[in-house]
Amino acid sequence: MTRLPMLGTKIRVAGFGGLRLGEQNALRAIDVFFDRGYVHVNGSWITPRGQAGFRGPVKNHTLHEVPLPKSLMHDELLPRVKELLDLPAKASLQQVINAQEAERQRRASLAARAKDKGLAWWNYPVPPEDELWLFVDTATGLPVKPEMHNERWHRVRAWVEENDPGNAWPRTIVYRNLRHHAATKWFHDELGEPWEVVAQYLGDKLTTVLNHYVRAGEDALRDSVDKLARR
Repeated sequence: MTRLPMLGTKIRVAGFGGLRLGEQNALRAIDVFFDRGYVHVNGSWITPRGQAGFRGPVKNHTLHEVPLPKSLMHDELLPRVKELLDLPAKASLQQVINAQEAERQRRASLAARAKDKGLAWWNYPVPPEDELWLFVDTATGLPVKPEMHNERWHRVRAWVEENDPGNAWPRTIVYRNLRHHAATKWFHDELGEPWEVVAQYLGDKLTTVLNHYVRAGEDALRDSVDKLARR
């Protein structure tokens, strides 16, 4: 896993935050708000077939904030942000926050002088090779291609199956299932958030969330009850 050293953290961000793969790949050091306890989801890493990847708009153009456990943010994301901002490992949390805000302000100032008035700190264009990506393929310095990411995901599954079979998951479970886990088991069941809030965290419309997680579950329950009633 040397090419994807932050894969474990990335998996936990998906499981607790429900971000889409492209949204995770587009996360940068300036998108993490340690003082507020969330990541600001404002872009998506897009990889057209046969072309170079680029940072494009988030799905539905819906910017949203996603809360993450403090342990995940401070124990795993904070050291990475320090590294990206060229801060010493012993830098205080306030020093990190100050450096992040300085970089946001720098980009905001550049955006204010640009002809495109739709630019802001979060979407001011930066060459991909110069961006402050949280999760990269060390061979390229850029966000990983989906094909490699999925191959590594299944490699992790195979390792768990061999070394910790009691906690292994079926081969049919794909990475996107972590988004479903975050929506249902974490946000709704564990944290007790209403579906309206879950939809905000996912960057989805409420109707989409209800259709996917609530009504689909009710339909499945009715189908099972009908089948059992005929036995």
